[in-house]
Amino acid sequence: AEELLHRATITGSPGALQRLAHWLSRQPGRESEVEQVYRDAAAAGDPFALPGLVYWLSQQPGREGEAEQVYRDA
Repeated sequence: AEELLHRATITGSPGALQRLAHWLSRQPGRESEVEQVYRDAAAAGDPFALPGLVYWLSQQPGREGEAEQVYRDA
């Protein structure tokens, strides 16, 4: 599944980065990858990436302040 999502991001599939981030978020120990992929999706122009990042950050213990800052920056 991860390989297919990576291929979709390479081919420019809309929303593929966000789907990859969501999939990674369900894999233990991959938190830094999740955050980076959401940020990459936002930088690529995905309008749903920042809300996805905010939601994900708000679910991480102790990262609520970061979630608020992402909202403010957006």
